[in-house]
Amino acid sequence: FKYYTGLEYQAIAPLEDLEEDLSIKDPQTLNIDKLFSNALQNSPKIKMANNSFQASKYNTLATISSLSPTVRINFDSSDEKHSIYLNNQRQRNSSAYLNLHVPIFNSGIEYSEISAAKSLQKQEKYNFEAEKNNVYNSTLKCINKIKSFHANYKSAKILEEANKIYFESIEREERLGTKSLIDLLRAKQEYYSARINKINYYYEKIYSGFELKAEMGELIQNN
Repeated sequence: FKYYTGLEYQAIAPLEDLEEDLSIKDPQTLNIDKLFSNALQNSPKIKMANNSFQASKYNTLATISSLSPTVRINFDSSDEKHSIYLNNQRQRNSSAYLNLHVPIFNSGIEYSEISAAKSLQKQEKYNFEAEKNNVYNSTLKCINKIKSFHANYKSAKILEEANKIYFESIEREERLGTKSLIDLLRAKQEYYSARINKINYYYEKIYSGFELKAEMGELIQNN
């Protein structure tokens, strides 16, 4: 039993106390539209894809602006003191320069850069939409897994209880001599196997809940 579960036999019972805190009580209440709405706001995957898309948009605007005329103004002012010629008076020299830069056709280099920037923007937009679609499908997959593991866990609990009753019955019959020790060991093995299956499904349904929270970005947000 310890080989398969990593737990001592006595450690099974306390696991039931953790169920309400770690797992989703009723998976039927999960709504894909509501969960995906939360994922759009918190999912780190969607945030990264959106940031890349926004950066490509600004890069396109910056590349296009390189073809716009630019104006640069420089102003310079200095004081000079001429003690001999101007009776210690100060003379101020001021100058202003206006530089107007008008881009000219440069073998189409600027236009090729703009075309490349727009192409990158389209690719990033596609990646952004694709990532939203991936998160939506992953969220839906997590919901289905949660529902499946909840159903399997309930079934495993019923099967464990049935094997427990059968084992206790065989145990009494073995004491009376109507059943052999082999029958008792076989019933005990089936009972322990049922308990192991229940614990496995227990952890699976909890893990699937964490997977769902991870897809929505809630694990990072809370921790």
